[in-house]
Amino acid sequence: MNTIYSKIWNAALSAVVVVSELASRRGRRGGSRLRLVAAGVLALALAPLTIHAQTAAASCTYTVDGVTTTVPATPTGDGAFVCGVDAVASGDNASAFGSHASATDGSATAVGGDYVDTDGTVYSTEASAYGATALGAGAGADGVDSTAVGSLAYATGQGAFAGGANSGAAGYNSVALGANAQASDRGGIAIGGGDPDPANGFLATEAQGEGSIAVGSLAAAEGRGAIALGYQTVGVGDNATATGNGAWAQGAGATSVGGAAYTGADAATAVGNNATALAQGALALGADSHAEGVFSIGMGTQDSNGYGGAIGEQSLALGYDSGALNAGTVALGGYSVAPGFLGTALGYNSMAIGDYSLASGTGAAASGASSVAVGENSAASGDESVAVGGSAVGGQFFTEASGVGATALGAGSYATGDYAAAFGWLAGADAVNGTALGSGAWVQSTADNAVALGAQSLADRADTVSVGSAGFERQITNVAAGTQGTDAVNLDQLNALQAQLDLTGAALGDNTAAITTNTAAIGALDGRVTTIEGQIGDLRQSTMELGAVAIDTVGDGSDDANVLAGSRGLAIGSAASAGGDHATAIGGDSLAAGANDTAIGGNARVNADGSTAVGANSTVAASATNAVALGEGASVTASGAVALGQGSLADRANTVSVGTAANNRQVTNVAAGSQATDAANVGQVEQALVTAKSYTDANAQQTLRSANAYADAKFANVASTADVNGLRDQMNDRFHGVDKRMDQVGAMGTAMAQMAFSTQGINTPNRLGVGVGGYRGEAALSVGYSRQLSPRANLTFGAAVSGNEASGGVGVGFGW
Repeated sequence: MNTIYSKIWNAALSAVVVVSELASRRGRRGGSRLRLVAAGVLALALAPLTIHAQTAAASCTYTVDGVTTTVPATPTGDGAFVCGVDAVASGDNASAFGSHASATDGSATAVGGDYVDTDGTVYSTEASAYGATALGAGAGADGVDSTAVGSLAYATGQGAFAGGANSGAAGYNSVALGANAQASDRGGIAIGGGDPDPANGFLATEAQGEGSIAVGSLAAAEGRGAIALGYQTVGVGDNATATGNGAWAQGAGATSVGGAAYTGADAATAVGNNATALAQGALALGADSHAEGVFSIGMGTQDSNGYGGAIGEQSLALGYDSGALNAGTVALGGYSVAPGFLGTALGYNSMAIGDYSLASGTGAAASGASSVAVGENSAASGDESVAVGGSAVGGQFFTEASGVGATALGAGSYATGDYAAAFGWLAGADAVNGTALGSGAWVQSTADNAVALGAQSLADRADTVSVGSAGFERQITNVAAGTQGTDAVNLDQLNALQAQLDLTGAALGDNTAAITTNTAAIGALDGRVTTIEGQIGDLRQSTMELGAVAIDTVGDGSDDANVLAGSRGLAIGSAASAGGDHATAIGGDSLAAGANDTAIGGNARVNADGSTAVGANSTVAASATNAVALGEGASVTASGAVALGQGSLADRANTVSVGTAANNRQVTNVAAGSQATDAANVGQVEQALVTAKSYTDANAQQTLRSANAYADAKFANVASTADVNGLRDQMNDRFHGVDKRMDQVGAMGTAMAQMAFSTQGINTPNRLGVGVGGYRGEAALSVGYSRQLSPRANLTFGAAVSGNEASGGVGVGFGW
């Protein structure tokens, strides 16, 4: 309350009232009451009004204790007029009407008798400044050209107006209108009455602060430019704004709009019934919305489950009961929650629990640090794991990556072993460093470092590569002739062995030497399966068609994913980067640097055009174009080469490696070769050795049997080109729909941009814009609305549709 006022108990009103400290107080006059009966015979009839310099006198009739008395009244100022017991009009052209009324400055007017309180205190009506007007019992006008109307009303500021019982206007040109209303600073406006409520801190409608405005019963605006509109609204702080019954805005530039809306910090904004914004720059939009972190945004949020609202610094929560609980987190969708540091949860009931994690899709959960879960009910629980895919078999199976650094890609796929990788519908990798590629492919938990290649392939032994299963073997085609001790042999090499044996005739010594040479070639069977290269290349090309999907940024970690502008690439994961046309990078720190590159898994790195790396820490060197590396730590350094399995190294062009010089693997379940470049299995080698027995002695036969035993269980069941083409067609169909949806997203983005641009230059509080856009044959329509909340704040809404796709957004802008 301004210092020119004081609070007293008014027994007549049975309430606390506010009066000017300048008001005159006098004791009870002998227990009698004075009552002005009439103006009587006024001096207006006795003195010519045209003589300005003369004073005007009147005979006034009054009653004291029932006795009527007529007494003369004499003003002392030039042109003054006075009427009333002990009334004073000492200013020139002043007028005083009423018992003890006083007009003590030029052109002042005081009309009203004494206000006698129940305790005997008497407040006289007075106008003490030039041009001041006081009208009402005990009213006082002490400011130049001020006006006070109503019992105990006081106007002390120059040009101020106080209208209503006990109202007060102390500021320059201030206005207080209504019982108990108070305007204490320059240009302040207080409009509203209401009974004081001291118990809850509401004494009157108050405007305290230069240019402040309080409108409504018991509204309070405290601060320069503060605004409070509505019953018991409060705006505290410079430029604070509170609108709506019970709304409260506390802080410089704070804004509360809606019943019981509350802001508690500078520049905070709460819009909607019971909306709450508690921190600096926070925005709560919608009924029961909640924004608690610095510069956080909560839209449509509630707290029925204890997780609702934007709690963390710079967090975003959008959707019913959504919760962004940590710094930099995003929760988008009903019941979505992001408690992990810089985590992102997108979709109904999605959860980003791990730090830097991303969960996208209905029910998706990413609980591991830097993990990624994309798709319906997908789960990535291992640190740096990736699970991409929806449910399978009518929702009975879900995509899961639970091992550290594990990667699962495909509906219902699962990778439970550390650094395991599973790609395809219901593909599974349960072993450490296991790799399963193909629909239903499975690496059992006991088969560490094994690879299952192709649909329904089974790898059940450690450090092996399986291209089929018992009863479902495959051929390996296009196998180049082996040149090293651990290379695979092809059918041409076996036929050459057969011919060499035929030419020896009965020369046992020569045959023995030739068989010894051939045995060495057969011994090299376990290392090289180059025919896989063509089929893996087809699969890689199918995978790279995902490049039609362009996602520029994903808020999934401390570093944003990066996609080269115009590349139509895909990057998902913390610091993932897709730098070439149609490149794909999935997983934390993954890199697809060149055109048509694919990098899947944590820290997977592809540096050469047309190459693929699948598995955590897998790499393709810059010189290895059109290469493939499958498995954790797999590496390719030569063009056209393929490295299969954990830690495998392919360092010669156009070769397939399933290990390293120090760590070899067997290739199992190999069907019998039928073409010149097909891989041969142990059965074919055994048949060749049986034929050779007729030309050799017992020692040669023993040599062949030894070679036969050495080559046993090496290769079986490599996928045919038709099988892999079928898998490619399935993937093409799946990604075709994604391609169309991304085109629609591009069209919607163009339409939204045109809608926003169409409202530029329109200088009105409300703006409506419409935009139309197109991209790659798809069209979209957008509509947006912009509302200027104040000269320093704007609120915008916008939505776009294209076919069955739709998007929307809300924006808030501030200036200072």
